[in-house]
Amino acid sequence: MTNSIFIIPKPYNEPVKMYAPGSPERGALSAALGRQMADQVEIPVIINGEEIKTGDVRDVVCPHDHSHVLGKVHMAAIADNLPTSPAMMGNTVVWKPSTTAVLSNYYVMQILKEAGLPGGVINFIPGRGSQIGDILFTHQDFAGMHFTGSTALFQNL
Repeated sequence: MTNSIFIIPKPYNEPVKMYAPGSPERGALSAALGRQMADQVEIPVIINGEEIKTGDVRDVVCPHDHSHVLGKVHMAAIADNLPTSPAMMGNTVVWKPSTTAVLSNYYVMQILKEAGLPGGVINFIPGRGSQIGDILFTHQDFAGMHFTGSTALFQNL
């Protein structure tokens, strides 16, 4: 039994923004997209909280313009909830993000680090699954895996 008194704040919704032409939110969005298009981000591997630049890099391209490079990802090889869920249960995690979502997943990793995630709890390793899988699956501490992808790819793991 608890003797605590809980005071729960009243929930409220964020204002709904329409992003109409000429609106401040449309201008802010356009400016943010412009910054994303102008900057190239170098995305490292993150192991034990340390950034590692392998020298083996691949382009990260704009989804609607594959000729426009948004950044470079250091290869070693899913959504942010997949690595954080097992970490919250006390596990260490190797996070191999989808090659089509490396940039957004790198930003999520940076947010987790900024929020205080200790180094080594989630290890961020972008790259090809074929290169990373063989190393992971034979490691003595490997205990389990979450996979999101095609059946054909899964059957080749």
